[in-house]
Amino acid sequence: MEKIDLKDRKILYILAQNSRLPTNRIAKLVGLSKDAVLYRIRRLEKMGVICKYFTRMNIDSMGYTSFQLTLSLSPKKEDMEKIIGHIQKHPFCMNAFTMLGRWDVLAEFAVKNEEDVYRIVSEISGVCGAALNDLEVKSCAFLYKKTNLMDVVGDTGLQPFSTRRSTVVHKGLAKLDAKDAAVLRSLDGNGRKRIVDIVKETGLERDVVAYRKRNLEGLGVIESYGVDMNVSLLGFRSYYIEFGLKNITPEYEAKLKAYFATQKGVTYGFHAANSLGGVAFFTARGPTELHERLLEFRNNFLPVMRSLEVMTVLKEHKFEFFPEGIAKGIVGKE
Repeated sequence: MEKIDLKDRKILYILAQNSRLPTNRIAKLVGLSKDAVLYRIRRLEKMGVICKYFTRMNIDSMGYTSFQLTLSLSPKKEDMEKIIGHIQKHPFCMNAFTMLGRWDVLAEFAVKNEEDVYRIVSEISGVCGAALNDLEVKSCAFLYKKTNLMDVVGDTGLQPFSTRRSTVVHKGLAKLDAKDAAVLRSLDGNGRKRIVDIVKETGLERDVVAYRKRNLEGLGVIESYGVDMNVSLLGFRSYYIEFGLKNITPEYEAKLKAYFATQKGVTYGFHAANSLGGVAFFTARGPTELHERLLEFRNNFLPVMRSLEVMTVLKEHKFEFFPEGIAKGIVGKE
């Protein structure tokens, strides 16, 4: 594997904060020519370090929320492939991972209500059949943290900059139409996609695409643009942590939020609505570093910590913010 140097890490750091930043701006920040930056980005893509440029979207503004479904399975290899394939193709699936530990599969789905949750869980259970040992549904009561992977690339010497695209805090549902849905689907496939390529893909006029994109950012439907990286090629592993709590107080809730806010490598975490506990994704340089960080976590919250389970993320199978089902729902309203 080719060596990833400081200049590469700086480029990744910048793309993780705003993957739509123009190449000439990245070049200025890194201290390279535009052509050199383009070459390095393409090399990182070819190496598989850069997996996808994503567009982080606020599905709440579209009338949706999400839930996590974790599955414990004991299938044959071909059955496992069938289950993962079905989850990947599900129109409301946003994320899907295979894991090592208590749970074998983690998937996140967009839903409008509890009826949708029941329908999706029943459907996935039916696909799993006799291979299903156990499952658990988790929804978010409140977020501990939601950020990108920029901390994973190490000390680059660069300072973080604002990644928020919206200019207003939108209250209530955003009124979206088929043109908005087309732009969002195109950007969900590649958050760094050029306007001219979105025009070709959607069939919309350039001015329409540019206006819709700016408006969606302004409404807060589009929150930011980032990059999905294969952290294992950077010397890291991703872990999924479940923790149970007891006798939780508002003071400890605030302390948990503050703790996660300062933790490098923690990209996402929430307090579960249907259980006394929470989940978080940790990124660390292997089990030893993870163990040290989890010891610190447990010791900080020993009076309220009831349980702690660790699972290794083996493979990411899907990573989207605007699944096909939401897009079709918007178009179907017209």
